[in-house]
Amino acid sequence: MRRRSRRVIGLEFPWICLLCLFVLGEKKAVVTDSSPPQTGTSTEHSAAPPVSDTTLLSAQRLQALQGKVAIVTGSSSGIGRALAYETARWRMRVVLADIDIEATRRVVAEIRARGGEAIAVQADLSEDRDRARLIRTAMRTFGRIDLLLNNAGYGYMVSQEDLALDQARREFDVNFWAYVDLARRVIPFMKRVHGGYIINMASVLGLQAGYPAVPCTGMYAASKQAIVAWSTAIAEELAPQGIVVKVVCPAWVNTAFFHHMRGPAARRIEAEVLSGSEDFDEPETIARATLEQLMRTPTVILPGQAPAVLAHRISEHTEPNDISTSLQDRGQCPYECAMSTTNTFFSWPLSKRFATAVLQDWVGWPRGCLCSARARARPGQPER
Repeated sequence: MRRRSRRVIGLEFPWICLLCLFVLGEKKAVVTDSSPPQTGTSTEHSAAPPVSDTTLLSAQRLQALQGKVAIVTGSSSGIGRALAYETARWRMRVVLADIDIEATRRVVAEIRARGGEAIAVQADLSEDRDRARLIRTAMRTFGRIDLLLNNAGYGYMVSQEDLALDQARREFDVNFWAYVDLARRVIPFMKRVHGGYIINMASVLGLQAGYPAVPCTGMYAASKQAIVAWSTAIAEELAPQGIVVKVVCPAWVNTAFFHHMRGPAARRIEAEVLSGSEDFDEPETIARATLEQLMRTPTVILPGQAPAVLAHRISEHTEPNDISTSLQDRGQCPYECAMSTTNTFFSWPLSKRFATAVLQDWVGWPRGCLCSARARARPGQPER
């Protein structure tokens, strides 16, 4: 009996050692990741960027981005201005492009006052020559381009009957074709440095399969849908060259966008939308989410309240029996991939929020068990 016990202990000893090492490693990892996050608004430029939920990922992101060159379009206000401050906080050198040069220069001055590097370029992005000059200025000043943040855009709000074709074409020139042309122009420079990032700002209105249209926003929504479709296509195309493509789809954001809308229906839509503006996301929220998701797998970024807005709209316009089809069409299978880290189309934490909101508030499934046997039970069927 004693000899047998000795043999068992001798066989188990290496496994006990490995288990101890694993536990010690886990404790060390927990201590490393539990450091308090640094906070601040996007207008602050600190010596180091804010630390996100995972300290290691933040350090890797900082190392990858500091000293790189970013172009931000539509940077005089709103999301574009927040993106300018956020990229500067991550120690990137920033080229700001906007048709409002005075407001853009004020953003540049504030970035420089906090120790950052930035220049302003006046550009009407509907004009080919201005887009070409923007790229030339960035290369002449900094010698490289690593990140393109296509953000400029506006809304032409009009009914189909009252639509003026020249105005609709100009909206597409700014909202879509400028994005396409700037991406085309920066690709050769990104290939020189073996990679880069192209980030395109769209909208939940661009995810029309799950977000029913708002009347008189047809041209604007169409431009955003075009951005989503084009971005997801070129993401696959450019990935082998080391160029990462993302498309950001926020919901309502507290910016001057609504005041700058054009067209016969602009003021009516502005009044209707702004009546609920206390629930809007702030531009800084969108900017932070964009930079945080930069190095993660998903192509589509749903920042702020976008997942909840989509869930609410789907619940209003889709029959319960169609829920699995509706979510699967959007890459959001509630039975498998909604909470799976292998879901490469949407960021899985946001997918979790999105699917959970729909399933709990509408179908009645409990929070946090979408991939359990309980969640796999169809409505009306007994749980296993």
